[in-house]
This record gives sequence, structure tokens and C-alpha cells, in this order.
Amino acid sequence: MPDTQPDVYGYITHIKYTAKNGSKSSAVVAVKSLEDVVSTYKDASVRIDEHTLMENEVGEKLDIGQLREGHQIQAWFEGEVQEKDPVLGYAKAVRISP
Repeated sequence: MPDTQPDVYGYITHIKYTAKNGSKSSAVVAVKSLEDVVSTYKDASVRIDEHTLMENEVGEKLDIGQLREGHQIQAWFEGEVQEKDPVLGYAKAVRISP
């Protein structure tokens, strides 16, 4: 998990699974920022796939199928971020808390 401030810190408001075969191997997660929490972006659409490092708050690995609306999420982006409202970026790592 990165040791820097997350690019997005908030809660999951919507999950759209995007794998073509109906599996839960990739998704776009809508994130609404938490008030009074410092992060690079307020609200975001976060792309997650099988290459994204996913852990819970104690460091246990998670998979995309364990994501739920309402979970708290910290996400670190990799590569280009599309600067729109909300921003869209690929997450290299996410930390999830219920």
C-alpha cells in the first residue's frame, strides 16, 4: 500500500462491474469525498481491475466482489487522470473499510 496521501478518500456510492463476461474482475466505483478529509480530488470515478492492490484496514487482501456501496475507500491513482467532474482514474491501490 502506498505511504502517501490518497488521491481520493470517501465512501462508495455506486459500483458498476465492467467485465465483458459478467464476472466481477473489473469495475468503476463512484466515490463521494468525506468532509474534513484531505485528498487530492473531491469526488471521483475509480477504475479497479485484477491488477489493483486491494486491502482492508488491517492489510488483508480483498477482491472486487467484496466491494459494497457505503464502504469507505482510499484510492491511489496510477497514470493519467481525466480531469472532469468527477475525475476518472485507474487505481493502483485501494484500502477499504466497512
